[in-house]
Amino acid sequence: MGADVESVLRHVRDGDLLVQLRVHPETRLRYTLPYMDSMPAFLLVPDNPYLATPLYEATFKPPSFLPDNVTLNRSKMGECVDSYMMPSHAAEVVEPILDRTHARQWTNVISDNGLFRRLVTIYLSRHHVAFFWFNKDLFLEDMAARRTQFCSSLLVNAVLAAACQAYKDIPDLAKISMTDNLQNRFLLEAKRLWELEMGISRLTSIHAAQVIHAILNVNGLSTVGDFYISQAVVMAHNLRIFEPVSVQSDDRLRKGREFTAWALWLWQVAVSYYYRRPPFIRNPPAFAAPDPDVDLEWYGDIYVRYPLSPTVTRMYLGHVIKATIDLRLIVNDISLLQFVHNEEKELSPQQVLDFKARLDGLMKQLPVTLAPRRISLPCHLNVHTEFYIFMHSLFQGQVTTQKTSLASPHLFDGRTAIQIQDEAYVRFETIVRLRYLRHSFKAYDAWGIFFLVYLGNLALHALIEEDSNLTNRLTTTDVIRSTALLCINGLIDQSQCVYSGTLLSYSMIERLSPVEKTLLGRHISPSIGQVDKPFDSQWPMPNIKVERNEEASMNHILKSVRKYRSSTEKAEQEIVPSAGESRP
Repeated sequence: MGADVESVLRHVRDGDLLVQLRVHPETRLRYTLPYMDSMPAFLLVPDNPYLATPLYEATFKPPSFLPDNVTLNRSKMGECVDSYMMPSHAAEVVEPILDRTHARQWTNVISDNGLFRRLVTIYLSRHHVAFFWFNKDLFLEDMAARRTQFCSSLLVNAVLAAACQAYKDIPDLAKISMTDNLQNRFLLEAKRLWELEMGISRLTSIHAAQVIHAILNVNGLSTVGDFYISQAVVMAHNLRIFEPVSVQSDDRLRKGREFTAWALWLWQVAVSYYYRRPPFIRNPPAFAAPDPDVDLEWYGDIYVRYPLSPTVTRMYLGHVIKATIDLRLIVNDISLLQFVHNEEKELSPQQVLDFKARLDGLMKQLPVTLAPRRISLPCHLNVHTEFYIFMHSLFQGQVTTQKTSLASPHLFDGRTAIQIQDEAYVRFETIVRLRYLRHSFKAYDAWGIFFLVYLGNLALHALIEEDSNLTNRLTTTDVIRSTALLCINGLIDQSQCVYSGTLLSYSMIERLSPVEKTLLGRHISPSIGQVDKPFDSQWPMPNIKVERNEEASMNHILKSVRKYRSSTEKAEQEIVPSAGESRP
C-alpha cells in the first residue's frame, strides 16, 4: 500500500534478497543478468569446469534438481550449502573477540561501540578476505588488549575508513569528498596520524599505508595513493621484514613480520601488474609462506553465519592466501620480463610456454577447498578469476602475432595461442557471470571492479573495433553487448560505494558508439552518478589494446569527455537566449 509501481516491480525482480533469505533461507534465488538473462551458449561447452558444480547447479537448476534434505546437500557440496544458495553479503562475520573492543580507545571520530564493531566486521568480510594486508588475529588481539604492536590508531582509522565503503547505512556513501561523510572523517584522521608518525617505520604503518592506498585507488586518486605504497616499501626495507627472522625472535612477532612482508609484496605485485608497470619490489620475501594446513595461525581464518543458519561457515582463507601467493610468484616473474622501464616487451614463445606450464601446474595443485567443483565465495572465485586473466593476458602478444602472420601458427602443447586464449576467456567470463548471478555487484567488491574492467575492455574492444574474430569464433554481437552491459551495470552498482565505479562506468559508456548507446541505453542502470569531483588515475581503461597506453587511461578518457562537454555547454549557452530575451 502506498508503494510506487516501479519499486514493487524492482522488489519482485531482484527479490530483495536479504529480506527473503531471512524469511525463507532455503529459497534458491539469483540475480538477473541484464539484456540476456540466460547463460550464453558459447560458455556451455563440455570442458568448462565451472558448469558441473554446485554453484552453477544451485543457480540454474530447478529446485527439484537439488534434494530438500539438508544433510544430503551437505554430503554432496561440502560442510555447508548456504554459500551456494545465498549471496555472500547475506552472511555476518562471527568474531567474539570484538565484544572486548571499544571505539574510544582507538578513534576520536565515533564513540558508538556498536557502530565501531559493525564497521570492523564489515572490513573483515569485504576487504580482508580480498586483500589480507595484515594478520587479522594479531590485529584483533591487540585491539582488544589495547596493545600497539599490531594495532594502532592510525591503522584502525584507516580500516574504519575502508569499511565505510561497504556500509550501506551511510548517507552519500560514495561521496568521500563531502566533509561530513563518515569515510572522509576517518580518512582525514588517518592522514593526520600518518603525518604525526612520518619518518617512523612501524609494521602497523605499513599496514595502514596499503589500506589508505586502496581507498584512494578506488576513489579515482591512484596517483596520490602511490605515495603511500612507496612509503610502505621504504618502511619495509628499513625494518628488513623481507629477510628471515632470527630463530630467537618471539613467535608472535615472527608471524606478524612474515605475514606483513608477504602481504605487502602481494599487494604491490597485483597493483603493478594491472597498471602494466614494473613491481616496486622485485624479489619476494626470502622465506617461504607456510602450508596453511600445517600452520593455520600464520594466516588466520574467518567464519561467517548465514541468516537462520545454526552453524558457521569457514572461509578457508589460509588456502586462498597461499594460492594467491603461488599465483603471484608466477605473475611477478612475468612482470619482470614484460614491463621494463615502463615499456611493455613481448615474451618469446618459449617464455610463454614456460609460464603456461607453471600456471597449469598451480591450478592442478589447488587444495580441494579451491577446486572448481567446490568454490562458491567471492574470495575463492578471485583466485580462479585472476588465474584466467593472467593466462589470457600472457598469450595476447602471441595472438597478435598469429593474426598478422602468414606463417603457420606456433603451437603450445599442440594448441594455438588463439585456442588457449579463447579457453581462458570462456572460463573467465563464466566465473564473472556466476559471481554476479549468485552474489551480484551491489555489495562493495574491490576485486570485482578490476575484473569488470578487464572483461569490459575485451567486450568493448570487440564492439568498437567490430572484432569479427571474436564474434565469429566464439559468440554473437548480441552476447558481446550483454557482456559489456553486465560490466557497465556492475561498475554502476559499485559507484554506490566508491567514486571509481562512477568514473569507470562513465568511461566505458563514453567508449560506446552512438549505435551501441542507442541499443544499450535503456538497459543501463539509472543509478549512474556524475563525474563531479577531482580525479587523478592511471587506471587502464577500455581501448583498442589491453596493454599500458596513455590513451587507454581513465585520466585521458575522462578529461577528453570533460573538455568536450565543456565546449558543448559553452556553445549551447551562446545559442540559448537569456531570461527575458525572445527569439524571432
